[in-house]
Amino acid sequence: MPPSAKKRLEWRPAARLEFLEAIAYYADLNPAAAQRMRDEICKAALTLIDPFPTSGRPGRTAGTFERVVGRRTPFTLVYREKGSVVQILRVLHQARKYP
Repeated sequence: MPPSAKKRLEWRPAARLEFLEAIAYYADLNPAAAQRMRDEICKAALTLIDPFPTSGRPGRTAGTFERVVGRRTPFTLVYREKGSVVQILRVLHQARKYP
């Protein structure tokens, strides 16, 4: 993709729901930790559309990629690229079985 083309981030409905449910769950346990996780997940998502994006590993499902959020945030972003759009398909807690 030429440097002048800007990628766009799109959260699919399932990913958005998983993200909101996870943050709500952790907010009940520890609001500060939930805020930190929210920030880390959003930051990891944005790295996928940076001018010099951080790529993930090939996904377990064909045509997808996986980006581990971080050591202190036990989530993985499952995404795919369609032209100039990066679609976040899932926000998975690493303890969950997938696919």
